[in-house]
Amino acid sequence: MNSESKRTVAQVLPALTTGGVERGVIDLSKELLEKGFRPLIISAGGELASELNDLKIKHIPLEIGRKRLSTFLMIRKLSEVFLHEEVNIIHARSRLPAWISKFALNRIKKKRKISWLTTVHGPYTVNFYSRIMTSGDIVIAVSDFIKNYIINNYDIDPKKIITIPRGVDVTKYHPGYKPDKSWFDSLHLREQWSIEKPILTLPARLTRWKGQEQFIDLLFKLKNRGFEFHGLIVGGAHKNKTEYGRFLQRKVATLGLSDHISILGNRKDLRQIMAISSITFSLTQKPEAFGRTTVESLSLGIPVIGYNHGGTGEILKKWFPIGLVKPFMIDEAVDKVALLLQSPQIVPFKNPFPLQNMLDSTLNIYNKLSDAKNK
Repeated sequence: MNSESKRTVAQVLPALTTGGVERGVIDLSKELLEKGFRPLIISAGGELASELNDLKIKHIPLEIGRKRLSTFLMIRKLSEVFLHEEVNIIHARSRLPAWISKFALNRIKKKRKISWLTTVHGPYTVNFYSRIMTSGDIVIAVSDFIKNYIINNYDIDPKKIITIPRGVDVTKYHPGYKPDKSWFDSLHLREQWSIEKPILTLPARLTRWKGQEQFIDLLFKLKNRGFEFHGLIVGGAHKNKTEYGRFLQRKVATLGLSDHISILGNRKDLRQIMAISSITFSLTQKPEAFGRTTVESLSLGIPVIGYNHGGTGEILKKWFPIGLVKPFMIDEAVDKVALLLQSPQIVPFKNPFPLQNMLDSTLNIYNKLSDAKNK
């Protein structure tokens, strides 16, 4: 049960897997705890759930994100949780959990005053199902690209939408960070990745729209221009999409790039990999909501070449505009790589996207919603 002195914020999402949304939920919960709130997370669990025990953050395991009819049986249970835990604010992070939570909230609205907040994390397909994410008392957009997407596609008062970009922990991601010697030695990197050559890295999960095929084409053209490099494709595939990884391996071999490109799969040392890279890339085939790895790389002082669309375009315009290329223009991207390899550019030190900004802005919204409910 909640004590009267603490406001309870329940964040609802499908699961606590290793993704940017999930990491942000945990970071925000830690901040809530430090600032006198009572954080509560409701999800099906996952790899990151174990962190919550150490942090003494309550997690209630409920399957509210699986697309099946039985998920709607969770509505009654969830409404009981909201009452029992004396929830003050519900913060929905995903569409199906938002629907289940909204139905649960409607069941108990005469018993308890609870604020309703949503965050739009992506350019969802425009339909009735997605509309739930624009129903918050306040709607958070993770970039101006997403804010404009909401305004252009839904009947919503623009004043309800607040842009809060994701942030990175500047104590972990900063230009002075260097991987320690044991990391280099344990992986025998000089032998595996030819790290005496420039390292060119695409950090993205293995799915067609993330641009791995275009990255391989880019490196093929770069090799034909006589440049030395080693390319890294870093990111895992969904368990049902492992064939795409094999397809990429075949493409690399067909183009004669097996000695020039390594496909690494899912890694827990992405920060170290980006820190030793000469350039990282964002070549998404459709606009991305934000571009977390773009911010992480630039925070480490590593240049990024990315398509001028979506969140990545916003980030690069603000922070490293020389890295921008027109979407899908591989030859232009090759020219930009050649320029940066021949004339390295320093990434400006000032980070426009610190994690603390995101935390402070979100807590301001929680306080605003709490004050409004208490009037």
